[in-house]
Amino acid sequence: MKEKIKECFKEPVRGKINLFNLLIGGVLTFFPIVNLIPLGYLTEKLRRKLENKEKVVGWENLWYLMKSGWNTFILILGYFCIAIFFVFLGVIFIFPLSRGKIMSIFFFRGIVLINIGTIIFLLGLFFLPFSIPVYLETKSLKKAFDIREVLSRILLKLNDYLVLYITIIGVIVFSFVITFLLLNWVMGLLLGGFLYFYAGSVIINLISKFFPKKYFTVQLPF
Repeated sequence: MKEKIKECFKEPVRGKINLFNLLIGGVLTFFPIVNLIPLGYLTEKLRRKLENKEKVVGWENLWYLMKSGWNTFILILGYFCIAIFFVFLGVIFIFPLSRGKIMSIFFFRGIVLINIGTIIFLLGLFFLPFSIPVYLETKSLKKAFDIREVLSRILLKLNDYLVLYITIIGVIVFSFVITFLLLNWVMGLLLGGFLYFYAGSVIINLISKFFPKKYFTVQLPF
């Protein structure tokens, strides 16, 4: 298990081709809208890993990569939209409505809403890693939101999946900490694209190594 995880962190920076892809992906990730292309690249790379295809993913078909990235973005947004709504509502309560008064009822409600949003975010993140390969496997975004199907895959490797889930949270938190706390805003903007593309590469490697193929199933009682 530890060796698999270590390999996932090493692979994105191993060899000239991977470093070249990291350079391109990092630059494109920096720009809004255009960053759908590297997201599509990572999605296509995950698909080929799941299908055991060793062919290197290229950047030639930008339209295909952008379309693939858009579908993945919609999938991610679908799992996090409720959490985003609660956090956004909480921020409104804390700042415009409470006017910075800590003892205000609006401030308290805002804190509660943000906590609810955080819990929903973590819950969505729990299902998201295996929902993406389910989407790639079935070619259906609707199927990716089938919690019963996603959960059946998770239960096949529950112990491994919990480690995977915690590792992904660690990667995400570390990326945000580096970007917003340890670097000044200029360095954060310049290096953020490379950091997030690397983090995405690590995550798809983790998913590809632990996702059970479709010919295994667990029948749930609901």
